[in-house]
Amino acid sequence: MRTLLILLSLAIVASCGGKSENKAIKQDSPAKNPVMAKVMAPEVTPDSMKPAVPMVSDMKTDVVKPTTDATKTEQLNLTPGEKQKLPEVTAVSEFDEIARLIAGLKIDAKSKHAVLMKDPDWIKYAERVSKYWDKTIGPKSGIMTKWSKDELVGVHKDAGLLFYPFSGPDFLHAQILFPSNPEIVMIALEPIGTIPGFDEIQKTGKNYFLKLEATLESILKNSFFRTKIMRKQMFNKDAKLINGTLSTLVFFMVRLGNQIEKIERVVINSDGKVVPEKELKWTKEEALYQVKKKRKKGKREFFRAEPVYGNRITYKTPEGKKHIVTYFGMNLSDSTFLGLAGLKKRKDLMTFLNNLPIVTTYVKSASYLMHRDFFSKIRNFILAKTKYYLQDDSGMPIKYMPNDKFDIKFYGTFQQPIKLFKQFGQKDMAAIYGNKKNKIQRLPFGIGYRMYKNESNLQYLIRK
Repeated sequence: MRTLLILLSLAIVASCGGKSENKAIKQDSPAKNPVMAKVMAPEVTPDSMKPAVPMVSDMKTDVVKPTTDATKTEQLNLTPGEKQKLPEVTAVSEFDEIARLIAGLKIDAKSKHAVLMKDPDWIKYAERVSKYWDKTIGPKSGIMTKWSKDELVGVHKDAGLLFYPFSGPDFLHAQILFPSNPEIVMIALEPIGTIPGFDEIQKTGKNYFLKLEATLESILKNSFFRTKIMRKQMFNKDAKLINGTLSTLVFFMVRLGNQIEKIERVVINSDGKVVPEKELKWTKEEALYQVKKKRKKGKREFFRAEPVYGNRITYKTPEGKKHIVTYFGMNLSDSTFLGLAGLKKRKDLMTFLNNLPIVTTYVKSASYLMHRDFFSKIRNFILAKTKYYLQDDSGMPIKYMPNDKFDIKFYGTFQQPIKLFKQFGQKDMAAIYGNKKNKIQRLPFGIGYRMYKNESNLQYLIRK
């Protein structure tokens, strides 16, 4: 349990802020700016990046066969303020069973893994985390679900692929706000991670449950991930046990009533196609390309153009529908960051992005990265590709949103950014929200860095 729980704990506290401690980065690099919250992670290696999530639903991959038959789950129809009631389900795979155990949920008493449910530490952990979930997420999810159905009508009607850049492992808000999207692609700098086997979980001690619980409390309370804290947990001397976001993703999946059917390792090849990891063909010439050296003030700067790995998770929703989520760990800035080549030097990644059949894009708690010039490629890509775009003010500045191409709806209350990001205030956005003639819509929940109900904002763009 140790590996998984710690992994989960770490991923769960992914941050939105923190100053870079990598002194080798150039002065004008994103790494020098505290705004690089989601991108502020230590250097990632191919091994540490290996668990992520793919998004091509028709690709050929090895399948993990379910160990038991799935039982039909009941739909979670929540009304505002209603406590979430998780349905009793039978796990459909070993992955699902492990995910339920790390999420503090019971599994079939006849399962070989059910022995963990008798562990006093697990029992106490499950009681505490369930109580906290019911108190915070349960009531809020109902309010957010209703708002989504009422306001994001086109999104639900067109469904299609949801693109969630700078996401960290935030599957929570992706499903609550976009339950109709059958495929989700999530991208962030954090490594994709792995889930340990059950034998490893059994060796876990009390301290790991407590550590996991502490990180859960932060994300559940704040509605965003703390990259700075996650970096300390994920890249310390115990990194082999805390190696990515997968545990956090599956925690939220099963807590929201989904059943995990299989998890597959995928990779983006040099042609920009998503393939099973074992089918990767990375030529010697490309391998040589992955390390380039530049000299500046007597120092050598390295960047890598190695393959980007992902985890593809196939799961069954509470309504019994099969969905897919893919998480990739990659650098979305224009230029090199922490040794990883940016989009300007990665034709393979730009090909991959351009081939995504994106319908809706969502950005939240994104450290104001797209306010910076060195995130222009991903910003322009989103505006060129997406039909619907939902963000809080930490996404892209209002000055980049073309009102000749999009209808824009404003929700909530606009306040200047929190202290960490105070340099990204927007006078033009403040003017829009402050003008009583503008039809600013009510936002009945808190989200993002200003997580309180009457302080949060969202902007919703619909292509004309």
